[in-house]
Amino acid sequence: MSLFTQEYLDMIKEMGSLLDGNSKWIQGYKGYISAIKTNDSIIKDARRKFNSSENLDIYLSVSKAKEANSRTVTFDVRYKGQSVGEIFVRKSGVSIRFKTGNNEKYYSGYSPMLSSIPETEERDWKNSEEARCFREYFADSPRRKNGNLEHNFESQLLEQFLKDRSDDKYLLNIQPIRLLEKGYFQMPTPITASEAMKGKIEYSGENGRGIDILARQGIGNGVCLTVIELKDECKKEEPPEKAIMQAIAYATFLQKLLRTPGANPEGWWKFFGFNGPIPAKLKIRTVIAMPEGDYNDTSFGGEILPVGESNDCLELHYLYFTAEGDTITGISDTSLNG
Repeated sequence: MSLFTQEYLDMIKEMGSLLDGNSKWIQGYKGYISAIKTNDSIIKDARRKFNSSENLDIYLSVSKAKEANSRTVTFDVRYKGQSVGEIFVRKSGVSIRFKTGNNEKYYSGYSPMLSSIPETEERDWKNSEEARCFREYFADSPRRKNGNLEHNFESQLLEQFLKDRSDDKYLLNIQPIRLLEKGYFQMPTPITASEAMKGKIEYSGENGRGIDILARQGIGNGVCLTVIELKDECKKEEPPEKAIMQAIAYATFLQKLLRTPGANPEGWWKFFGFNGPIPAKLKIRTVIAMPEGDYNDTSFGGEILPVGESNDCLELHYLYFTAEGDTITGISDTSLNG
């Protein structure tokens, strides 16, 4: 047990009560997984119709996957984890809408040509001069104006986790879960838990926050669903042993999702990349990731938290990485060894 074990258990209990008291999410998540399955071929076909570009990643949210149809499929374009545009795939072609306001706000030297384009207008992704300028701008690796690195670190960890070769991979036996194996995504939750370390969580329905990184981690039959909450700095006001409360809240939701018949848990289990039935004893690895610093704590690493009266549990872990400026250079310490 760690000094915060009781607080962790209280968070699990509070999450259970919050979800039991707001059961509307059950039908919502059943609808999500049903629509994703229905739209599978439409989305995959749409993704084949365009290429990305250097330094740009393609994301697809669960809500956009649900809305996808034969007329329009919408993808998010991100640079180092920050949304910079949207790509629309239609029968008439592929177009992009630029996030002009945010791009000017966050990045220096943004092209005057792009700044003049209203965010409501689209340009042809393959052939327009504006799209070419957009791709070239981000291919030159522009620096962000402010110091918020969370999206950037998230993007780098996802890229690292996706690697197949062990000789250049920081952490072995881990793969991020991608939406239909085509794009990065953040698993949505019906809660807001940004102040979970203070014991505050809220039911937010469709406006709930997403999980930073959802992955599968482990070897053989020991592969576990893994929830990773990422912070861009290690500071006294938000030490890892407290910050992990947010990951505990999200992991508790996933446990509830996978044990609620009305939400189609088997469909979600398959979507997360697992074969066979959901285990009778489900273990979800629950991780806080942040740069190494003066306040890193390891006391909770490997701690097992029971989830209510079920046979399920959360297994707590830490992941501390080294960074030079805005670039992750390695993992200095982690309890995710299996």
